Amino acid sequence: MKSEKMSAKFLLYLGGLLAIISNIEAQANFVTRAGEVRHRDAVMQNAHSKASSNKENTYINKSKTDKFFTKMMAAAADGNLQEVEKLKKGSMFSKSQLCLKDSDGWTALMYAALEGKVGVIDALLAEAGETNGDAGMTALMIAIKNGNFDVVQKLKPYEEGYKDVVEKKTALMYAAMYGSVAMMQLFLHQVRATTFVMGKTALMLAGSVDAIKLLLPYEKGMREAEKGMTALQLAIKNGDVERVRILAPSEVKHTDLEGKTPFEYVQHYNMPESKRNEITNILTEADAKTPQPQDPEAIKSKPPVVIDKNGNT
Repeated sequence: MKSEKMSAKFLLYLGGLLAIISNIEAQANFVTRAGEVRHRDAVMQNAHSKASSNKENTYINKSKTDKFFTKMMAAAADGNLQEVEKLKKGSMFSKSQLCLKDSDGWTALMYAALEGKVGVIDALLAEAGETNGDAGMTALMIAIKNGNFDVVQKLKPYEEGYKDVVEKKTALMYAAMYGSVAMMQLFLHQVRATTFVMGKTALMLAGSVDAIKLLLPYEKGMREAEKGMTALQLAIKNGDVERVRILAPSEVKHTDLEGKTPFEYVQHYNMPESKRNEITNILTEADAKTPQPQDPEAIKSKPPVVIDKNGNT
């Protein structure tokens, strides 16, 4: 009877000891709230210093302070491969950090992609395919958006087939919106895909003249889902003269699903009279030189142009 009581006390003592050890380890492996906020603010500030002012903010929300930010995430953001490997080989608790997400849905791999820390990517590939809570982006999409070419190359074999959760945008669409021509070249096999809701193409989402020129031979004449507008008609609607100038020779004779021509779009949408006249002149000149369009569905993709890392052919 006495030995049973001693055994019960020993088990109780052992359980309490294990609870204390677990609590200490938990505190050691999660950065304190104040430290987490400071570090994440620094990550965000660094990311924004790389991003152009017209890019939408998809980084950490500074107003929220109730997020767990693991040591694995901190090591990934810092590109500290030694610390990442140490955590992976540590206790069960530290190993479990590998696939944890913060309250924005970000993983350690996403932080490495955000900061361009290519040296730790291989060690974090167990997290490939996860999406965050901002726009449902993968680590690859985050790397594309921030222009981290080496990380994009590293992640391409693991995540190129994924689309974001919100709009079903492809890696090519992200590259068209934010990336270089060389980055787009990596994903040209994804041309002619469309987003889930609006049915927009990479050409319609393209954020630069070079991106438009690269995608135009593959996606000219395609229509979005809302009104069946072409990329040219969307450009007219937005009053984007530069985009109209590039697209007009290829799409001036294409109509929307209601049969409306680009000329009708110029008259329909509000814009300064000077801009209306300029766009009309561009369309008139293009119309005189352009034959009737081929059926968009019959357009065959041309072989990709070989473009190096610096965007040279």
